[in-house]
Amino acid sequence: SGDASAGDSGAILIGTGPSLGGSAGAVTIAVGDTDSADGGAVSISAGKTTATGKSGGTVSITTGVSDLSSSGDMTLATASSAAASSGMVLLSTGTSRTGAGSIVITTGTASSAAGGSIAIAVGSGASGAGGAVQITAGDSVSATGGSVTVSTGQGTSTSSGDLTLRTAAGGTVGVSGQILLSTGSTVSGASGAVFIGSGSSAHGASGKISIVVGSATTAGSTGGDIYVASGDSAVEHAGAVTMLSGSAATALMNSGDVTIGSGSVTTGQSGAMYLSTGRATGAGSTGAMYLVTGASATANSGAVVVEAGSASTTSGSIRLASGVSSTTSGTVALLSGVGTNTGLITISSGDASAGDSGAILIGTGGATGKSGSIQILVGSGATYGSFLAGSSDGTSSGVVALSSGIASGGASGSLLIGSGTGSTSGGDVYVTVGSSQGSTTPGVLYLFGGQGSSANAASSVVIAGANQGANSVKIFADRAGLGQNPVVLVDDTGLLLDTSSYTSRTIRMLSGSDFAITSGGTFDAFSTGRMTLTSNDVVFINSAKGMMITGGLTVVTEGLKVTGGLSIQDLGAIITGGLTVNTNAVVANAGITVGGGLSVSTGGLSVAAGGAVVTGGATVDGGLTVTTSQLVANAGVSISGGATVGGGLTVDANQLVANAGMTVGGGLSVSTGGLSVAAGGAVVTGGATVDGGLTVSTSQLVANAGVSVVGGATVGGGLTVDANQLVANAGITVGGGLSVSTGGLSVAAGGAVVTGGVTVDGGLTVTTSQLVANAGMTVAGGASIGGGATVDGGLTVTTSQLVANAGVSVSGGATVGGGLTVDANQLVANA
Repeated sequence: SGDASAGDSGAILIGTGPSLGGSAGAVTIAVGDTDSADGGAVSISAGKTTATGKSGGTVSITTGVSDLSSSGDMTLATASSAAASSGMVLLSTGTSRTGAGSIVITTGTASSAAGGSIAIAVGSGASGAGGAVQITAGDSVSATGGSVTVSTGQGTSTSSGDLTLRTAAGGTVGVSGQILLSTGSTVSGASGAVFIGSGSSAHGASGKISIVVGSATTAGSTGGDIYVASGDSAVEHAGAVTMLSGSAATALMNSGDVTIGSGSVTTGQSGAMYLSTGRATGAGSTGAMYLVTGASATANSGAVVVEAGSASTTSGSIRLASGVSSTTSGTVALLSGVGTNTGLITISSGDASAGDSGAILIGTGGATGKSGSIQILVGSGATYGSFLAGSSDGTSSGVVALSSGIASGGASGSLLIGSGTGSTSGGDVYVTVGSSQGSTTPGVLYLFGGQGSSANAASSVVIAGANQGANSVKIFADRAGLGQNPVVLVDDTGLLLDTSSYTSRTIRMLSGSDFAITSGGTFDAFSTGRMTLTSNDVVFINSAKGMMITGGLTVVTEGLKVTGGLSIQDLGAIITGGLTVNTNAVVANAGITVGGGLSVSTGGLSVAAGGAVVTGGATVDGGLTVTTSQLVANAGVSISGGATVGGGLTVDANQLVANAGMTVGGGLSVSTGGLSVAAGGAVVTGGATVDGGLTVSTSQLVANAGVSVVGGATVGGGLTVDANQLVANAGITVGGGLSVSTGGLSVAAGGAVVTGGVTVDGGLTVTTSQLVANAGMTVAGGASIGGGATVDGGLTVTTSQLVANAGVSVSGGATVGGGLTVDANQLVANA
């Protein structure tokens, strides 16, 4: 149309006319073809305006309306190209100083059917990459960049539309495309957030969010990973990762669950799950990890359950371990929360339906230095806690084993069980054995010392009180006797064994080997009944200050050995298996009977009242004293240190040997083996009868009531008989003089040799052999000599006649007061 100088210019209308019976005519704007240059362009431009507040002209392309069917389609397309790329379609608004125009692609509203769809699709490419679809909001120099919003349509009475954001499936050799949801980088401020959420629901369930990686179906391929990471920070803290279920605002409703797990498998192993904080490569510490349930204002807080999955063979393990450290590793603590009553902590293995239940091991790690200790502490309170093994409905209940670790190179650790120190009194420690309800056999309490590399290298079992004082260590026979006297009491006064409070009051001490009782002071053993020491070997009783037995002593078989002296006061001692005392004296105030021999090394033997009977022989090195009653030894007596017997001495078989003198107050009887006195002489008050010979080496033998010798007598230091007759059936030899006071001297067969002179007040009779007196002989009551007499130092017969049937030889003169008769041989008197 032409120009208008003042008004509107004319419009141009290109159109076809209406059609009542057929189709209306089409309008085609086409540019002709060319074979040498670009094809001609079609340009449609609206008019420009320079007026203030007015907009440029509008370009509208609208398809035709249909009253009874669909409106017409509109196609905006570039032509196909057989040799190069097809042309581009550009929908763009112009540039502007104040605000660029928008591009709106929308379908029309449908009042009774579905709204139209909008499809943005890129054509396929046979050889290159498929074309991209890029939606980019506009940049801004001074304000916020434009937003990109993809939203589905609302359903007023039903559901809103779905939103699908995905890449196409991969080809036969490729992979499917990647989806990237990312906000842009920023120079100075915070980068934008990425929010994935479902909408709220007024009456139904809100929509869920699923992030699922596609399956891998070929061999050797693994399923894709899901990686959730917060942003790094160069100068501040890195971003946090928070996973929360929705809150429940309605009363009695639960908040949502949070489930993190790996997928299931058919034949392989399901994937592991790691909850880990990041590494600290510099000087910082790694972050902590918390598994915490929420707090509850009025009800119970939620539980934390860490559980391995079930299995048909061995189920998975659960391991709680602190981190490895070059200095000190971290602590592992299992604590129940603080409360009015604190919660229970249970460490238990599972129930076993057919076999054994699993063990529980609580131990410290190995160390090149000192290994760590294990402490099980019961908190302070009004009453005490307990430490129990598991109960059993079947056979035996569980075992509680407390043990220190094994040491391959040094000593194993000690085990200490004790109560804590108290301001008023220390706590008690109880070790009890459970009662038996269905059996008569209760449990046993064992205390064992350790075993060394050899059988003799075992350690001790030590029970000790804290300090010296009364009631340091007590041992009772049973619980009912706790209020009575203890069976064993160890305190500052010594050791006490007492069974007087019990029905059966027997004290039995049994030993398969040697049995020793050692005391630094006095050892008292008291019994209201019989006391018996029985041994298959020797019984040793060692004491630095002697041993006293006040109620009688019986040793049945193999003898009693006492190295420190033995004193028996009241009922005497009966020993059938021999008695040996090495050092100090044996003192028996009420008699002693020994069946298997008596041996006293140094201190001697003293018997006060009851006498002594020894059937197996007696050897006393340190002297023998019997005060009142008789000493009877059936198998010989040997005495090194002198002997004093007040009530008579009898030896049945073997010789009586006294090396240091002997005094017998009540008579001396030796049956077979003879009597030998070495140095100290012998004094016998009640007469002496010796069947097997008499020997006195040095000192004199004094017998106040007569001496009878069957097997000959040798006396080195003189022989004195005060009252009764001296009878020697097999000869007598006296080195230091012979004196018979009243009863006279009778020598039957062996003759008599006296080197120190003979004095006989009561008559002298020599039956067969010769009487030889080297220093003279004096006979007050007459002399009868059947086998001849030789006297070197003179012969004096005071009153009665001297009768010599076989001759008399006198060197130093002879005086006979009452007559001299020599029957056969010559009487020779040299002086």
